[in-house]
Amino acid sequence: MNLSRFQQMEARERNMLALGVISVIIAALIVYLVLPAAKDFRNKYGSRATLVSLEASGNDLGEQIDIRLQALEDLTRRLHGDSANLPLQQMEAFVIGRLQTISWDNQVELVSVEPVVGESIERFNEVLFKLEMEGGYEDIHRWLWSVREQLGFIVIKEFSLSRADQRSDDPRLRARLTIASYRMVSS
Repeated sequence: MNLSRFQQMEARERNMLALGVISVIIAALIVYLVLPAAKDFRNKYGSRATLVSLEASGNDLGEQIDIRLQALEDLTRRLHGDSANLPLQQMEAFVIGRLQTISWDNQVELVSVEPVVGESIERFNEVLFKLEMEGGYEDIHRWLWSVREQLGFIVIKEFSLSRADQRSDDPRLRARLTIASYRMVSS
């Protein structure tokens, strides 16, 4: 904008323009200076409040750290099971071995297991296992619950169930399913 045009504006328009420029400057200062400082203060105040509450409870800080570390280990176990730190090939062998043990425990015949590379989702790599198994309805049901209990880090993505034989009293069923395990991409 040239100076002559600015001088031709009415006083009211100049005041509005100046108010707009000042508003933009204030907004920029708030976004780049005040908000980061406020977030930093809130984080430090929260940490201080946590420490004060720990001191007031009378619990030893070392004891509290041990409790938090145990909770972190439990969460890691829930997310990754026993395979948290295994390389991909060992993780596949671990999961297949665990699936076979679960199958034996539940009288389910594990017909085939095929590891397949899945897709990358955000910061995770998906490892798929295509399974085929045979057993009675209740056996397959128990198998699914055992997988949930022992391999909680596994997600069932696809599932289909069909008859494997024509017996009417207690038919054997064939289940085909795809399960997924997710591993964080190492940075």
